[in-house]
Amino acid sequence: MKQLRKLLKKSSNFLILMHTNPDMDAIGAAYALLLTLREQGKSVFIGIERPLYEKYSFFIPTPDLHNFFLTKNEIMHKEFDWVITVDTSEPFMLGEYTDYIKTKNSIVIDHHHTFTPFGTINLNLSQMSSTCEMIYDLLEGKLTSLDMATALYAGIVYDTGNFRYSSTTPALMRKIAGILETFPLDTEAVFFHIFENESLERKKLIAKIVTSIEQHADGEVVVSYFPLKYKKGLELEDSDMLDLVSIGHSVKDCRVSVFVKEKEDGIYFSFRSRNDFDVAALARQWGGGGHQKASGLKLQQISLEKVRADFIPQFIEHYNHWRVSHAS
Repeated sequence: MKQLRKLLKKSSNFLILMHTNPDMDAIGAAYALLLTLREQGKSVFIGIERPLYEKYSFFIPTPDLHNFFLTKNEIMHKEFDWVITVDTSEPFMLGEYTDYIKTKNSIVIDHHHTFTPFGTINLNLSQMSSTCEMIYDLLEGKLTSLDMATALYAGIVYDTGNFRYSSTTPALMRKIAGILETFPLDTEAVFFHIFENESLERKKLIAKIVTSIEQHADGEVVVSYFPLKYKKGLELEDSDMLDLVSIGHSVKDCRVSVFVKEKEDGIYFSFRSRNDFDVAALARQWGGGGHQKASGLKLQQISLEKVRADFIPQFIEHYNHWRVSHAS
């Protein structure tokens, strides 16, 4: 951290990158870091592939969204001393910026359990609740504006499930207390935007997904599906299709959940665990990654029928083997 603070202090031009389809933790970390560096007189921009979802950018003033969040075409003519990636554990997760970063001096700031160092400087702290908590520590808790505080608080709330997950530590709560004691932060509004504020079309989609739920391994593994056909007849925004993994994860007796989403370019899986079953290690076997209790992967050239017939039984077999080996 000390080395990184010195480097940031002596450099002048930065580009901050996030993973494709950035979530609240990535956006909060990127924006708080941008605000900090710009206050110090630095030139800083955040690279995006497409406009951010309002669900995850509600706290960012419109002028900042227009002036500081730039597409790849808009940044190609600019020169940067350092490119900083946040909340990105593998280079391919940068999407259209994957090749771009290969020729740049880069700093990688990440907290995922599965991590491949790909920067000039790599800072990976998997014990941290979120990348936003890492940025808080990088700034030594010296937040200077309500926007900065809201960005970090929102990212932490998102990645801890509103302080429900095991990554919520006493140390983290002391940091949160410091934020709330210093800034008049609207915690209810943050919760509403992240976890509620759902359109009617999203509610209709959720109803369809509920009908797909399967239980396995004595009810401990819950699988839910989102096939492309569920989109028919619904006027869905892209943001309506985010964060649907909790539909199956909230089923009674569920210990591990699998959310299967069919898209035009492949099948996307989200895994969640309530016990010590390491879904990150398992996801990595198939080319994915993440945290011990929250991970994901993408498979191409596989049908939804093949997933049901082959992949899910393999997953259940892994879980049953783990369950037997950890029986008391």
